[in-house]
Amino acid sequence: MGYDAAMDRLPRLERTRLVHRNAVLRSISSSAALVTIAVSASVLAMYAGADALVYGAHPYIFQMKPNSAIGFAAAGAALGALAQGRLRLSAALAVVPTLIGGLTLLEYVGLPVRIDEMLIRDWHVGATGMPGRSPPNTAAVLLLVGSVFLFLFAVRSERARRFVLLFVPLATIAVAMEALAGHIGQSAFAVGWWTRQPMSFPSVLCALSLGAGMLAHGWQSETAVVSRVPLWMPLLGFFGVSLIDICTPLEVNSAIFYLPLVACAIWFQRAYVVFAFAAMATLLILFGLFASPPGHLSFAIAALNRAAAIGAVWLVAAFVSGHHRIHRRLRHSEHHFATAQTLASVGSFELRFADMSLRGSDAFQTMHGLPIGEEVDWPTLLRGGVPVDEHGMLQAMIDAARRGEPSRDLDYSFLRAGNDVRNMVMHADLLVDAQGKAVGVIGVVHDVSEVRRAEARQAEIEVQLRHAQKLESLGMFAGGIAHDLNNTLVPITMLMPLLMETADASERQILDLAIGAALRAKDLVREILAFSRREEPELKAIRLDLLVREAMTIIRAGVPASIIIADELAPVSEMLGSKGQIYQTILNLATNAAQAIGDRAGTITIGTRSETRDGDGSTDIRLFIADDGPGMDVATARRIFEPYFSTKPAQNSTGLGLAIVNKIVKRHGGSILVRSTPGEGTRFDLLFPAIRQQAA
Repeated sequence: MGYDAAMDRLPRLERTRLVHRNAVLRSISSSAALVTIAVSASVLAMYAGADALVYGAHPYIFQMKPNSAIGFAAAGAALGALAQGRLRLSAALAVVPTLIGGLTLLEYVGLPVRIDEMLIRDWHVGATGMPGRSPPNTAAVLLLVGSVFLFLFAVRSERARRFVLLFVPLATIAVAMEALAGHIGQSAFAVGWWTRQPMSFPSVLCALSLGAGMLAHGWQSETAVVSRVPLWMPLLGFFGVSLIDICTPLEVNSAIFYLPLVACAIWFQRAYVVFAFAAMATLLILFGLFASPPGHLSFAIAALNRAAAIGAVWLVAAFVSGHHRIHRRLRHSEHHFATAQTLASVGSFELRFADMSLRGSDAFQTMHGLPIGEEVDWPTLLRGGVPVDEHGMLQAMIDAARRGEPSRDLDYSFLRAGNDVRNMVMHADLLVDAQGKAVGVIGVVHDVSEVRRAEARQAEIEVQLRHAQKLESLGMFAGGIAHDLNNTLVPITMLMPLLMETADASERQILDLAIGAALRAKDLVREILAFSRREEPELKAIRLDLLVREAMTIIRAGVPASIIIADELAPVSEMLGSKGQIYQTILNLATNAAQAIGDRAGTITIGTRSETRDGDGSTDIRLFIADDGPGMDVATARRIFEPYFSTKPAQNSTGLGLAIVNKIVKRHGGSILVRSTPGEGTRFDLLFPAIRQQAA
């Protein structure tokens, strides 16, 4: 994860502290660059002026070779360019110290490079070594520093850049401190390694400034941890350095090589590992002080060198510990940030106008079906799932932001994999640079898909509620009509028996039919009144096969002539039930079957039979109604008994018919089973307990 992304995920207070810290570190880098340039430029000016007076008063200034002064001046300028974020200029300037340091070291190993003749003889007549040739430790510093700037320009890996910005500055500071300790102890071997040519005081100052400046620049991006390595690797390194230390004389301060090994604790996210590595390095440094060959360096100076190395070890350990603390806080903040965004269905993003790169949080990437942790550009996001007719709206928002106009909230949709359409609301604001110019857009995206679905469901429920209120009013109205109809039927039911007494045989058949119809109407009126008063219907013993035969006349009259009504009615036992409600159930199922078949030819089969239940031997009465219509799929069949669910147009159905049927069947102690196959038809089986089972 990049530095900017890590900063975005920190809490506001922590982010503010890091911004102030980075401003201080940036000032340190710039100041170190100016110090290096000032020192080396002063030395070059004195060489150019051949100032004998300055040499007589301060001869140590001329101990810095001209090549070294040129290399350090270019390195200081490269550091200043790096602090300003100008990587290309920094790399171009870094070529100079890299060439001077590399060619000098090649000449020391015997190659005829002749770097010492690059400039004229040193002004200091009595200087040791060749004119213009930098000491080997100075050349090594120039090569290291120049290589760092070239590496930062060529390599884009954040982990590799952090690694180099941590270890190379520490190594540079370690070499300079060793030379300084050698000057204090009057040891030519220590200050010039295997030669008698010393690293000058101005060179020491430039090396320390460059090391501190590069270290400060590297600390600005330290908000993430590089990948882990096996524990045995740094331990093997400790063993190797300790062998080198005890096999070389005290003049060679091999203890500085413990610094990168202690810094390896940054890979192991445990505080005790840092302490263990630092303690191990301290013990091995002290062991090397007494176990190494004495050589030409006094024990006091050697002890001073080792004390400086121990201090550097614990300085590195303190840095690693601080890094771990920041990483733990960052990881904790990232977890809370990601959890909060996930729970709120919100994702944040940042769009840069320079390259239209889009950097989003994990929640943002997940919302849009993008790989987490990868950057995409704005056109890729649009092509990934935003409907084409919404591209213009989003592009208009970008164009307005380029002109510096504040963005407004936008609603757009996004099609993810699997035809999952998500509804998004974007809240964006301008992203401006130090000059106040709009350089991008920053904002959040809220996934409101569930909210919109809930609003749609609420609207549907409101419609259903209004429809239910209409039905309730209609029920009350029907109750009033039924009451009046009942009063109208009273004379018919009272006078018909009197007419029967004077009628002949043929007239009696007509009167019987009329009396039966009047009595059925009276029963239906009683059921309507019971329903409108919300009273439980009266259950009586009924024969289901006989009730179906009575309903056949109405069923045949209500279906198209192209549909055949077939009956498979077998005599069944009596059951306790409401004649009106069972009658309503039969008519409802038969009507649904006819509507499923439609205008084409088809068959509706209605039948009854008695069945003996396995186990207790009790009897069930089965009523089945089957059609050879188009049938239903499994998903539809699972929902047909839900209130207000219907496959018919809204104006042709209330979605309550089968829900009422299911309720009536359960009220009679029965069960209902539906079997349907697309293209083959649908069958409803209703099972009711026989009256003998209830009497038992």
